Amino acid sequence: MDIQWFPGHMAKTRRELETTVPKVDVVLEIRDARAPIASTNPIIGDICQNKPRVIVLNKADLADSQRTTEWLKQLKSEGVIIPFSATQANRKGALAAACLAAVQARYPSRTLRSISALVVGIPNCGKSAVINQLRGRTVVRAANRPGVTRGLTWIKVDDTFRVADTPGVLWPKFDNPETGLVLASIGAIKDDRLDSETLALWIIRFLSEKYPTALETRYKVKPLESAELTLEAIAKKRGVIVGGGKADIEQIASILIAEFRVGKLGRVSVEAAA
Repeated sequence: MDIQWFPGHMAKTRRELETTVPKVDVVLEIRDARAPIASTNPIIGDICQNKPRVIVLNKADLADSQRTTEWLKQLKSEGVIIPFSATQANRKGALAAACLAAVQARYPSRTLRSISALVVGIPNCGKSAVINQLRGRTVVRAANRPGVTRGLTWIKVDDTFRVADTPGVLWPKFDNPETGLVLASIGAIKDDRLDSETLALWIIRFLSEKYPTALETRYKVKPLESAELTLEAIAKKRGVIVGGGKADIEQIASILIAEFRVGKLGRVSVEAAA
């Protein structure tokens, strides 16, 4: 299944990033801890080049903690890496300190009176929620869906720190079709860009292989010989049926996807470190 989503505002954002990067001290790249590679936009790497970088593995509270630990080890060569959950309180100091440390490491002789950071990442990785955590209150709109932030906005954190919030940016074409499914599973692609049944079946196959108890724990249904039969069994167990007692596949697929994304099937990472 070939999933692509690159609306016009993403092309505009790329141009804005190219002009803004030279003006900032550090890049604060937000990734999804459940998929640290798929949620890495290669365009960002090209644009940011040699700028100091802090990589935030956001939504760590939804990810498999053991896999997150493995990712922290694997990614440490890319910059300062910190696991993060925007739902946690009092994380402003950790983020601000990481940005300051990254800049000082790159420019040890520079006297820093203030720093500016460009916040970048794919759609729905939690950029706005991270900024609200930095600010200590809601200053930018955040929602658990892609496409909410539509333009670059500068935000003053305090007298010594300011950040630029940017819209989430994907890239025009995924090299691997699997990447599209991974991104769709964590909510980085608008749902109208793919068939919900196809994605739900992919999630069931993934869980059956990597987290075999997740489906039974949540739905009291053991994985059957096919994902299709498992999805149908889940629908009937939940009472999601239409006329004649037939499973409502479209509705149960949407339910499973939504519950997977918010962690109701357990802490799951859809990518493992090498």
